[in-house]
Amino acid sequence: MTPMTPYYEQDGITIYHGDCRDVLPTIQSADCVVTSPPYNKGLRYDKGWTGAVTEGCTGSRFRDGYGVCADAIPQSEYEALHMEILSTVLSIAPTVFYNHKPRIIEKRLWTPLALVPDDAPLRQIIIWKTGAGINWMPGAWTPSHEWLLLFARHDFQIRDDCESRSDVWDIAPHKSGAHIAPFPQALAERCIRSATDDRDIVLDPFMGSGTTLRAAKDLGRKAIGIEIEERYCEIAANRLAQGVLPF
Repeated sequence: MTPMTPYYEQDGITIYHGDCRDVLPTIQSADCVVTSPPYNKGLRYDKGWTGAVTEGCTGSRFRDGYGVCADAIPQSEYEALHMEILSTVLSIAPTVFYNHKPRIIEKRLWTPLALVPDDAPLRQIIIWKTGAGINWMPGAWTPSHEWLLLFARHDFQIRDDCESRSDVWDIAPHKSGAHIAPFPQALAERCIRSATDDRDIVLDPFMGSGTTLRAAKDLGRKAIGIEIEERYCEIAANRLAQGVLPF
């Protein structure tokens, strides 16, 4: 396919503004994917307590989505969409970290395993211990962790300089910034450190405000980011231009 024109390109970092389903087929290869997609948390239900967003819930801020991304599509469509995207990124990169979280939807536990294609090389579920205690609901204990689904080909090895050998990562969540749901740069850095060296390319198909790209740049890696919301592309470009990241 014809390469797309980058929104930003400097010092080995490239940003594409567009739907990742359109951009990913134009990317020939990457060495590692580190990403956190929208969680479809704008989807609401109307009858009683269902574990869905209500006016008094912290998650109500998601009901307007992420600009052009509504983050509120039928759950079956959401799962099919992310199976498709996961299959695509797994054809591009041998190692993928996919950040998501278990949720309670209509009084039943839903897990990100519903997004995993049957043939995907799921190696491990890493627990990101956020300690945040948000999204309280009267019928379930408050979640204080998220998942990193690690997909890896057979020759994957954790690098010797990785700072943690545990599958539980205690990293404080990021609580401010220009994006509605940012994840901490320390989380992206740990993924990148554990799976890449300075010759590798890191890819984030749900770039948001550019945390993965900034982490990659600070670690001396090349990186590619894709983002459907243009204002986040601009925020990411500005972050990449800074010498020291403020968030």
